[in-house]
Formats: sequence, structure tokens, C-alpha cells
Amino acid sequence: MLIKKQYHFYAGHRNHELSGKCSNWHGHRYGITIVIAPERTQAGVTMLFEDIDKIAEQIINKYDHAMLICNADVYFEQMISMKNADGNTMKVVIFDKPTSVENLAEKLFYELHIAGLPMDSVLIKETDSSVVVYNHWDYKGETA
Repeated sequence: MLIKKQYHFYAGHRNHELSGKCSNWHGHRYGITIVIAPERTQAGVTMLFEDIDKIAEQIINKYDHAMLICNADVYFEQMISMKNADGNTMKVVIFDKPTSVENLAEKLFYELHIAGLPMDSVLIKETDSSVVVYNHWDYKGETA
């Protein structure tokens, strides 16, 4: 049995390894669908949606309204030291790989998995017509 839950967040990024429009800073409203494969009890109960939300929302919220940046990007040092108008450091999520939607899917799958969700897959909708699926067959146990 599989259970799906949907979330979304807004984030900015650029892909420093590409040329063209994706090398410029821009943003997306990422649609996230997590698919878990929980074990069922004898009574047929799996996992409460509320319990899934407690785990998933804590992870997904760190991405919401953040800048995603690769530590190899030439703007990395500037980005992590930038301040908001209120003087606080900007919200940044650091990647070890380019900030592509494929690498985001891998990173989210890993983070949700190590947080305790029995992950089957994560689907990330970057635009209305573009979706990346990262599943348990892709996951090899390495950190994202």
C-alpha cells in the first residue's frame, strides 16, 4: 500500500553549470508529492496523515522562501553572507551538486528517509508541465 501527500514551497535558485536562462537567478513554486510505503498493522492502520505532516513539513519548510545554492557556485560566499532588510542572514539551502530539480528530488528523498518516513518516491513539479520522480530504486543510501 502506498500513501501520497502533497506539499509546495517557493524557492529561488540558479544552475551555475548551465548557460542560458537557467543560469540566471529565478524562482519556482515547487509542487511536492511524497509517496510512502508504510507497514500496516493487523487492524489495517498505517501512518496517520498528521504524523506524516509533522515530519515532512519540518523538512519542506526549510526550503520555503529560501535561496538554493550549490557550494561550487561562484556566488556561494556572497549568498551565504547576505543579510535581509532586518539584518538577519538570508535563508539559504546549500547543495553539494547543482540546484537542478533532479538533485532537489534526490536531496528531499534522502532527508525525508533519514527523518523516518518509509519513502517510496518523491515527485517534484517544477513547472505546470515538468515533473521529476525520484524513487527507492534510485536511492542507494548515499547522502544527497
